[in-house]
This record gives sequence, C-alpha cells and structure tokens, in this order.
Amino acid sequence: MTRFLPLACFASLIFLAPPAGQAAPLEVKPYRIAPGATYTYKPSPEGPGIAGGMPSAFELDFGVAGTFAVEYDRMAFTARLLNLDLVLTGNEAVQMNPPAFTPVTADRVEEFLVARLFDNLFVAAPLDQYQERTYDNFYLYDFLQGAIRLQGGFDVTPVDGPAMLFDASAQLIPEPVAAALLGVALALAAVGAPAHLRQPARK
Repeated sequence: MTRFLPLACFASLIFLAPPAGQAAPLEVKPYRIAPGATYTYKPSPEGPGIAGGMPSAFELDFGVAGTFAVEYDRMAFTARLLNLDLVLTGNEAVQMNPPAFTPVTADRVEEFLVARLFDNLFVAAPLDQYQERTYDNFYLYDFLQGAIRLQGGFDVTPVDGPAMLFDASAQLIPEPVAAALLGVALALAAVGAPAHLRQPARK
C-alpha cells in the first residue's frame, strides 16, 4: 500500500460554513512544526530499557519535524490533532528496529497524538490554553497569532511506568500555501499520484 506525500493531508481540511453572522462551530487549521521541537520517551525503569537508546537505554531523545492540523470545536470548547505527518530524528537505529508497541517511531507517536482530546481552560487572554483529558500534564497553547505549542505529556516512571514528553512549537501555514497544497492534493486524489510522488507506508 502506498501513501501520498504530506501535502495530501490537506485534502481533509474541512471548514464547516456557519449561518451568516455566526462563527464556524468547527475550524481546522494546518500547522508546520518549528525547528527545535523535541520528544522524549522513557521506558519503564523496571524493564531492560532499549538497547542503543540515546542518551541512554532509559531515556531516548528525538527531534520532531513535520505538519499537522488542529480541529477547534467552538461549541464543545475542545481541540484535537488531525492529519499528523511527523518525522522523528535521532535514535535512528532504534527507529529501524523498534521494540513492539513502543512509541519510538513517527507512526506510533502519531497514533498517540491523534487519540488525544484537549479541553479549553478559559484562561485570560492573550492565549487559549487547552489541557488533555487523560493526561493533565499535557497542554496545547494557542497564542492566537498563528503560533501554537504542545508541551508536556505524561511521566509515570516514579511508579515503574513509561513517559512520553513533548515540547513542540508550530506556525500556522499561510492560507495561500494551504490552499495550493489542498488543490494539488485534490488533483492527486482524483487522478492518482504519479509514482515519483509516492512513498512507501511506514511500518
């Protein structure tokens, strides 16, 4: 099975048109991760760790790049991540041969993130702060000027569990760029992507 390049993800960015004078109940905004984003995975200290992990078998540090979208629900006051297309850098040997069910590859991190739901905490301006429902140390900050930040996650290593910790800023993809990517993605979906625009699905 083949998988289209990241631009194809924009084909699913749908903005629901509201009645005149009302804000859209659902709004989806595409973002590109800024340089310097990080993700850290810590396996349970009760286990053997992950051989070859850097900086250690019990703490694996990754850089994060790529794109994703945020769906803002203005009626339920929630936010969630969609259309994740991530690249992890660092610990390449571990990524090539990952332990089963361990989130040390981009696709497994995507699966974790897409399952998260964030609730608006209604803090004072100039930002919106969202807290994840399952992991109360995981936050999404929307600075309302095209910049957002994912920060935190969970860490249960003190009770012999794992940890997943994120620190990633992202910038809104400008509308002309997003529209262009959407147009190309729709065209590819209609005719099928040529071979040179395809990449194998990640395992």
